[in-house]
Amino acid sequence: MMYHHDGSHSPPVTEKSGPKSTRSTSRNGVGGGECSSDSDGELSDSHSVMSHSSLMQRAQRERDSKIRREQGASGTTCAEDGKELGDSKIRQERGASGTTCAEDGKELGSGADPGPESNDDSDGDEVQPNDDMSQRPVCLVVGAGPGIGTAVASRFAREGYATAVARRDGQTLKDIVRKIRNDEGGISIADDVPIVPYQCDAREEEEVVNLFHNVVQTLGHIDVCVFNIGSNISYPLVETSAQKFRKCWEMGCYSGFLVGREAARHMLRRKSGGTIIFTGATASVRGAGNFSAFAVTKMGLRALAQSMARELGPNNIHVAHVVIDGVVDTPWIRKNFADALNRLPPDGICKPDQIAEAYWQISRQHRSAWSHEIDLRPYTERF
Repeated sequence: MMYHHDGSHSPPVTEKSGPKSTRSTSRNGVGGGECSSDSDGELSDSHSVMSHSSLMQRAQRERDSKIRREQGASGTTCAEDGKELGDSKIRQERGASGTTCAEDGKELGSGADPGPESNDDSDGDEVQPNDDMSQRPVCLVVGAGPGIGTAVASRFAREGYATAVARRDGQTLKDIVRKIRNDEGGISIADDVPIVPYQCDAREEEEVVNLFHNVVQTLGHIDVCVFNIGSNISYPLVETSAQKFRKCWEMGCYSGFLVGREAARHMLRRKSGGTIIFTGATASVRGAGNFSAFAVTKMGLRALAQSMARELGPNNIHVAHVVIDGVVDTPWIRKNFADALNRLPPDGICKPDQIAEAYWQISRQHRSAWSHEIDLRPYTERF
């Protein structure tokens, strides 16, 4: 198996200074893998390409070199979804520096940026403060990237939900909004459905509180909240610094607490229920060697989801946890592991649109038959 996998006052926000997002993937185990949410890795064919350990070493060297060049950091990125492709291994580093999704990796080493400021040049839809809070349902995706996050936002927007997408990187947010609007494979989204980006570092409590306030003020009460931030890192235990461990936990677990708590506060205040979905990974249920920080992070998020489900269920708030047990098909994976992907059988990798469909169906479940946890994997994945 493998390890697979945001504001201050900022309605449509775009760019923000601070470290650029970096990404890479990570995997472990020869017949399966741990992938985190969208969350997006690295792959090695332990049978015919290169060994898992050599891939890990190469990925580590490339990651450290890239960070030193671009950020002056010293190899403290977080891995996104690491999952094996068939008999090959994919490791994907993914980090969510507060607002990345389980799919885009964010820097783990440097501290969080200060809260974002509003920007007039946002590419998001222009919306006015919402006086009629009941006019359409609202979905908030925290950790919106080019994989699961974008697919989930698209799925709800197609159903007429006013959709808020949140992450730390402003430019990626603009790209995501454009993709949702223009690249839906012929499935159109109504022009009057708002899709609004919010820049936010979900590790910062004030930014998360402001994010929910701004979404409610701009779009209306939040009916569905999806937490999709990933933080997969892979290091031997003795090489895992306290900083790496802490940053991994902050992005993948602590930020989930902040987002989950604020979602619960708003839904309880409204007294009309809602749905909160957390994106999990293989690491949510099993710790593998060299993934100590990631395993603690994902297991902690799963425990949070369980506790929230038991506490909030009687208040008509549906809390679900989705274990993504497979590599997610993202542009990063296709660019870096094209050969391995070509060796896979048809549908041998997790498709973001199909994952998003599962999230949509969870949100539609009747409360007489709620699911709390489901796991998703390709039919060829060993588990």
